[in-house]
Amino acid sequence: MILEVLLAIGAIFSVSSALSYVGALKKYNYHPGPRPLFSPFSILGALIPTTWWNPGLSWLWHQRRTAYFNHTYDVIAMVPKLTGVGLYYTASLDVMKQLLVAEVRMHIIKPPDFTASLLLWGDNIVSANNEMWKRHRRHVVPAFTAKTYSLVWAETIAAYNEMIPALGWDQGTEFQKS
Repeated sequence: MILEVLLAIGAIFSVSSALSYVGALKKYNYHPGPRPLFSPFSILGALIPTTWWNPGLSWLWHQRRTAYFNHTYDVIAMVPKLTGVGLYYTASLDVMKQLLVAEVRMHIIKPPDFTASLLLWGDNIVSANNEMWKRHRRHVVPAFTAKTYSLVWAETIAAYNEMIPALGWDQGTEFQKS
């Protein structure tokens, strides 16, 4: 009796998982990309380290050269087989710019799961959506000008030039890893 109940529960779970996986593939238009067991942002996917069968949180770094199928695709869809939500990833700066500009017009909502940790300091340009995002952007945009970028560049060069003698890089030709 108990064995039959366990088998029935296992069968229901298997069919439910298979149907939700097929539904997720359809939702993402069968777009190419990795199909791991767990999403990297699910609890199991984040706790288990990055391996060949689990992407883990650092999968983009570990697969930085091959994640987009050696640059065959600019956009990939990661659809997990068991737990977590599917996600689109892009390596195209043009696609990212279009999404960020059209965020309000297209009513793109950032998933609360990903922005919840940023709300510790209150709403901000990364965590806000729609009208609140517009308001934050209006206040932040004036800070990023060509003058600001050139000042950052000049300060970076100055800091590097101070590091050379301080670390003894001007003394030798070979350096050891620290």
